[in-house]
Amino acid sequence: MAAAAGSTGAAALLALGRGETPACKPRAADACFEETRADADAAFDAIVEDLREAAGPPGPLALRRPLASAKRKDPRTEPLRAAAHVAYLEGRRAGLLSLTDIEALATALLAVGDAPADGTSGVNGTPVAQQQQGRFYPPRTLQGSITYDDFLAAREGLLPSCPWAETALSPELMLSLRRGSRGEVLRQAVLQRVAVTAAVDQALVELAAFDKDGDGQLTEADLEDFVVALRRSLPGVRDLTDDFFPFYMHMAVSALLFARRRGPTVSMQALAGSELFGQLVALWRPLAPWEPASASGPTSPAMEAAEWAVGGGLEQALPGGAGDANWFCMGNCVRLYRQYLALDEDKDGMLSRRELCGHNDGAISARFVDRVLASRPTFDGKLDFRGYLDLALAVERKRDDASLRLLFGVLDRRGKGALSMADLAFYLEEVGRRLGETTGELTPTRFLVTEWLDLVGPTDADNVTLRDLRACHKGHMALRVLSDVQMMWMFENRESLDHGAPETEAADDD
Repeated sequence: MAAAAGSTGAAALLALGRGETPACKPRAADACFEETRADADAAFDAIVEDLREAAGPPGPLALRRPLASAKRKDPRTEPLRAAAHVAYLEGRRAGLLSLTDIEALATALLAVGDAPADGTSGVNGTPVAQQQQGRFYPPRTLQGSITYDDFLAAREGLLPSCPWAETALSPELMLSLRRGSRGEVLRQAVLQRVAVTAAVDQALVELAAFDKDGDGQLTEADLEDFVVALRRSLPGVRDLTDDFFPFYMHMAVSALLFARRRGPTVSMQALAGSELFGQLVALWRPLAPWEPASASGPTSPAMEAAEWAVGGGLEQALPGGAGDANWFCMGNCVRLYRQYLALDEDKDGMLSRRELCGHNDGAISARFVDRVLASRPTFDGKLDFRGYLDLALAVERKRDDASLRLLFGVLDRRGKGALSMADLAFYLEEVGRRLGETTGELTPTRFLVTEWLDLVGPTDADNVTLRDLRACHKGHMALRVLSDVQMMWMFENRESLDHGAPETEAADDD
């Protein structure tokens, strides 16, 4: 009975999965979409009930997990799961904001509020005449600030024709922005925040299309397909030759997988909170047009503001999104590729122990290199390009918790989730000895261990955990000191350096 009740919804979903057009228009299909999902849920419950009846009465040790596993693997549920996933993505796409919506918001914001009479840009107090121009800076027409009453007026003006304004322009948005003495916010900040949120949402929905199982987990193969699909949308990447593109793909996939916590997959949730994914969105600009309207002639102030918000404003707002600081830009890819080629002296495409010891101008510790080769996947004891990318990410991404986890996992030679004083002495002995050979001043290892423990301040000196390293806000620098002679020198001379590098790195860890 239940199976018959859900057959209509299942048929509709399967038709949608085959690419057939539904009876209702996507953008006006909220009610139809919800009804279809309800039918799909009913059909799915019927299949689960059939499985339960076929399995017989549960035993005393029966658990829900085996049944859940059976539901996922049962061939009868897979077509329905795939069709439901397609329907879900169609519903999400129907609710996404477009460049036209951002232009409508810009029109509403330009109609409220006033530019400061003294020619300043409101909250920041910077004279408009001194504002730099370029893709990272908003157009002059967008300068000025708005009050909360202006914010509400813009929202009410949009609501009759733009229902998305009710959620996009929530009071929480106004409260989250930097405010002036009268509670005003920059007009450009409101437009920029909505555009950034819309761009990230668009990117996540497009990424979810490659989650073939619909379980919120992406494999390496899923991410490779995603990067291949993006190839024509990324500046500089679209012009790559077919011979070099695989190297870029490895670099991009390694960065996206860097957010994973354990296992071979990365969750959509982890990617959504990853700074590296934000950098990819900034380079991608999913809402920006291929050809700006301003390129073909004069355009309206609202369109000019909207194109800035989804372009240069997006790069400016997302950390590391602009310039060579973006991990996914072509300049960074070429830099890493050249580093790898310079280390690969015998040109066999792999890095041996001796070659890897030349990393960072030979400052890397040999004992750390041994741990890298012992803890990471290798080929005949050599590291490939992907393994080198993981090492580069761990060393360079000071703010990422994934970097802290990877470095700690490499240094944890006992595999117990803690570094003992013997472990610290093991690494610091080599780093201190090599530093002494350079400076002519050899510091006893026990003093180096004491200084390192003072830096971290662990709860138990003989069991330094990841929690201790996170709590001290200097964890990345502390782990680099254990593995790099140059970092040890900077740490030892931190008081004599004028605004020294160790303090800067510590600040970056916050």
